[in-house]
Amino acid sequence: MQATPTEEQLALAAWFVQHKRRWPLAWALVLGLSATATSLLFGFGVAAAKANLPDSTASVLALERPRLDSTTNAAPLWDKAGVAFTRWAGPVMDDPDREGTWSNPSVYSSGSAFRNYLASNAACIALADQAAALPHANWDLDFSQGYNILLPFLSKQRVLARLGRTRARMAAFDNDWNEVLTALHTAHAAGVHAGEDPILINHLVAFASDTTVANALLDVLNTPGARPGDADLDRLLAFARACHEQESHLSESLEGERRIGLMMLDRLTTGDAGAMMAMYGTPSPACELPPTYNPLGLSYFTDRAAYDKYFERKSARLKRIESDLASAVDLDQTESDDIAQQKDRLAHFFSHQILPTIHRTERSFLNRRAYWRVAIAGLLAYKHARAHGGRWPARLSDLGLGPAEVADPCDPNGGSIRYRLQADGSLAIWTVSADAKDNGGPAGKDKGWDDYCFLLKPLETPGGGEDGK
Repeated sequence: MQATPTEEQLALAAWFVQHKRRWPLAWALVLGLSATATSLLFGFGVAAAKANLPDSTASVLALERPRLDSTTNAAPLWDKAGVAFTRWAGPVMDDPDREGTWSNPSVYSSGSAFRNYLASNAACIALADQAAALPHANWDLDFSQGYNILLPFLSKQRVLARLGRTRARMAAFDNDWNEVLTALHTAHAAGVHAGEDPILINHLVAFASDTTVANALLDVLNTPGARPGDADLDRLLAFARACHEQESHLSESLEGERRIGLMMLDRLTTGDAGAMMAMYGTPSPACELPPTYNPLGLSYFTDRAAYDKYFERKSARLKRIESDLASAVDLDQTESDDIAQQKDRLAHFFSHQILPTIHRTERSFLNRRAYWRVAIAGLLAYKHARAHGGRWPARLSDLGLGPAEVADPCDPNGGSIRYRLQADGSLAIWTVSADAKDNGGPAGKDKGWDDYCFLLKPLETPGGGEDGK
């Protein structure tokens, strides 16, 4: 007489039935075994997997960074700035982060909701400026938690970067260009400090903050009444080029992600409740983990090898892109190869769940680079127009861009940044977007397409001006 099946054995049986089309005979034989025999096989597989687990936890703990003293660690100050931040309390349609809000001149007036918004955040801004002046931020993360690690500061850093964009626009209206530069520097530092730990999501948040700052740099040129002097434009250009050339540590974050993923994979194999909770929101290992991870542990080893190989390929490609030795031209075929490598969901169960979330990492890096190249081109065009009676340069080649600044990093065909004088007197500068197609810049926006495009409005008053404050 057979013993009463356990909850785990019933879950195994249900999973076998769900996938019976793949192994009808093999799984029928397994299901024909007594519950006792199945339990023994299950236990044998777990024991085999445990016996072969590498010490992945130790490699993750090695990611932890040395502690910093209060004179060099910006993290506590950023935390205080985040606590002091006062959210926008005006009408939703006038949210300062909404495109179109800033075309209304009344937003700049004394006593406007936008002035009050910045005034209510005076303490937050002062703390953020102090944090930005420090070289590093150590958030004291507990890497042993794997995917359960808490990162509450990321959303705050993103908000502080957006606050800097609003602050820079207001300062440009006041023609206080020292304040503009300080606002841009602080917003940029908010992203850089968010991405210092080798965790991929931290780095992607840093990239997102960087694109906000690149956009803000051109926003200030479109601000009504803004008249930066030549020295101010030189400082803005130097800032943009420094951000564009800043060394990326994305490869280190990718390595951190690889180590954390392997640690989580090893813990899942042993039925670790914390790992199950991080992956599936439940501590029960019978809920989602395929039984192929347990009988003899065969799929575990196949999956682990595939996961490691994926990161090896991705890391090599990313290092080439970071060094400007490769661009979007190289991505399409290799990304297709990576996808094909993960087709077997059952042999690569963990890889199938995790790798799609990091698949387009290189694209994020290239997008960030594209935004800064558009910003540099826009600043050079603006400076040329100020010196030539408000006339935009006729061609991109007239800007004097360096070879590393003129190429469109997102173009799979290896083209240059797009540049077009508009009929209304504005200037459009853009690169292709995530779809790797040139959708026409501003013309594409009207049709719902999204290139990385910026429009510089016609100069209000042709000619050069005195330096701002």
